[in-house]
Amino acid sequence: MKFKKICIFLITVNSLYSIPVVNQREQNISLSNKDVVANSKYLLENSMRDLNYADYITDSLLLYGLLWLNIGYNLPFRGDSISLITDQTGAQFTERLLLEPFANDRKEVVFDTINDSSGNTILDTYGAPMLFPNGAFYAKNVIEPFAFYSYGLYLRAKNYHPALYIGMMFSLSVLYEFTVRPFFMEASFEQLFKNPIAGITASIIFDELSSYLLTTPYLAAHVFAYILNPFKLLPTARVKPLLFFDYYKQSASLQVILEL
Repeated sequence: MKFKKICIFLITVNSLYSIPVVNQREQNISLSNKDVVANSKYLLENSMRDLNYADYITDSLLLYGLLWLNIGYNLPFRGDSISLITDQTGAQFTERLLLEPFANDRKEVVFDTINDSSGNTILDTYGAPMLFPNGAFYAKNVIEPFAFYSYGLYLRAKNYHPALYIGMMFSLSVLYEFTVRPFFMEASFEQLFKNPIAGITASIIFDELSSYLLTTPYLAAHVFAYILNPFKLLPTARVKPLLFFDYYKQSASLQVILEL
């Protein structure tokens, strides 16, 4: 409950510092066309504003808080492999900090053998045991990369500079592996790089496609754009230029593509 309240507080502060205050001349809210146009102008100006110090601070705190939720996402898949440290001296925490190249005989099992009703391992035609991915496999290759993908979508919606965006994604991965995971499970050298790389790649591609669809006059395309990156619906989202799809926007017509 406390964590939820902290997240709501950070989002509120982020929004208050990002949205300009509109002075109302009248106490009663007017829905005239003139006022709608004026308010739309303020919203447009806000969406084109540069990020400020409140954005950097609250976004960093919010994303770091969300890193702790990754443990909850992993729990249904990893099960018994997640355990809170009990050693008060810190030796267990230090041991979990060691990454695979520097740890002895540390290898996470991501495949289990398939057994028949008698408990015997089923072999394939070559005599090797048949394997299937277990929960840890999905946690490492789906759950955690998807979490970082969502962080990337949020930062892209806020229009962070690409260099700062990439730096923050790798910083989040370092913080996750060395300040969050050791409390519950062993740090992972593989995830240290795979999570941010997968998150950066996927979030840029889908956010770029979302931004491109928003430049079209089609309502269905706009709906799909917000599905690809729902963080664009936040009042703190920023308007930004296309990184890669601008060439296609100028050289191709979406209407022609749809007709094909």
